[in-house]
Amino acid sequence: MGVESALKGVDDEGKAIYGRPDHRGVEGSRSRCEDQGAVPATRDFGGDLLQLEGQVRGDDGFGGATAEGTGGGEREAQAPSGRCGVGQSGIKGSAGPKVVSPQAKREAVTVLMTERHFGVTRACGLADISRSLYRYRSRRPACPELRDRIGEIAAVKRRYGYRRVYLRLRREGWEVNRKRVYRLYREAGLAVRRRKRKRIGQVERKPLPKPMTANLSWSMDFVADGLADGRRLRCLNIVDDCTRECLAIEVDTSITGSRVKSVMERLADTRGLPRSITVDHGPEFEGQVLDSWAYQSNVQLSFIRPGKPNENAYIESFNGKFRDECLNEHWFTTM
Repeated sequence: MGVESALKGVDDEGKAIYGRPDHRGVEGSRSRCEDQGAVPATRDFGGDLLQLEGQVRGDDGFGGATAEGTGGGEREAQAPSGRCGVGQSGIKGSAGPKVVSPQAKREAVTVLMTERHFGVTRACGLADISRSLYRYRSRRPACPELRDRIGEIAAVKRRYGYRRVYLRLRREGWEVNRKRVYRLYREAGLAVRRRKRKRIGQVERKPLPKPMTANLSWSMDFVADGLADGRRLRCLNIVDDCTRECLAIEVDTSITGSRVKSVMERLADTRGLPRSITVDHGPEFEGQVLDSWAYQSNVQLSFIRPGKPNENAYIESFNGKFRDECLNEHWFTTM
């Protein structure tokens, strides 16, 4: 066969497949309908390959099934492929919680081995965990007595977090560190409900000067509450600013300036008086009775600015804990 005949054969074959309207011969050209019949044969070849690939690979949970009828026309979109139960989900499914802790990864490996029938090596590889860590079992002691005691303290003192439970255990003589108390506290499902903090404007906050010795500066303020029958009561709280010790809590339905003076005289006999007492602008503190007593006792009454309770932060902090742990946790019938 010569070169010209070979080129002519290639040209005739190209005309048979890609027939052009300006080269229409008697033998080399075909109609448009005949051309359409020749092209789908090439398209069907890809569909046969997809079916063959599905038969070879099989459905092992990683690949989506091929669409039926992959002949002419557009094929249907295949289902999104991905790891089952591990990592991110598809478009339709919502993203589940991340598998981060070793306990969660062990559970993921167990699920893959039981539900998907994966081997331990493959399941550990998908969960990103070593086989030794999967087979690891903790040797920590169960500590049932310590668990029971933590539960008893949390049941009595519901506003105690794990730090205060730890201090209570140490005072009782338990040889335990804070980390173990926290672990057992969390495993028991215990937690203290946090209160919502009040939003404070973006202003520069200055720390209060802390006294260096006890009995140098005091703070006092009132807290209001009610009895079971609806009667109101007031509590006068007095706190040492250095030791944060509550020196006195006076409770009555009404506390006047004279009552405040009597409480301060009782503290003067048992503890002594400070140099200054921080108070707000309540009528009991601004009255003449307490003012004359402070002058005679050589005690300075330090009034905060109106609308600035943060300047009396020591007593405000105690009042919040006193209300949270005492007033809100008990139902008072009498004083």
